[in-house]
Amino acid sequence: MEKEIIIRQSLNANDATKATLQILFSSKLKFFAAIIVAAMIINICSKINFDDPISYTDLLPFLIFLAAPFLFILGIRKAVKNKIENFNNITYTINESSIKTEGGNFFRIYNWEKLIKIRKIKKWYLIYVGNAEAMVIDRSQLDPWQEDGINDLFASIKNKIK
Repeated sequence: MEKEIIIRQSLNANDATKATLQILFSSKLKFFAAIIVAAMIINICSKINFDDPISYTDLLPFLIFLAAPFLFILGIRKAVKNKIENFNNITYTINESSIKTEGGNFFRIYNWEKLIKIRKIKKWYLIYVGNAEAMVIDRSQLDPWQEDGINDLFASIKNKIK
């Protein structure tokens, strides 16, 4: 009989936002963001003429550059708050063949072979089902025996993941 670990958790909006940002910026999105930032810096530097007084139109790209990350984070926070039910009262059932997630309006089963990667970071386990999509298991909500069991299980299935 397979060993099974059952985890019931809820994430608050702040933690769900942080986890979502962690997932997005650990994906290939960070490379596209770096290219856009580099292009904006080059554009801003090429438009500044130090002989003339600086006009508002010269500063507009710089202000957009400064405001964009804040607007992005606010957009993510709003999206998470609108879908907070997807982060509350989730049950994860983890065994050697699959991980099952069950929430208010969803039920999914993922075989380990279909998953992309598993990351253990300071606050969470991130189980990637796509390049920018992951399940979040909050480590602070785990009992010590659950965390030990998850670590052992993840070590044993490491070669099954893509």
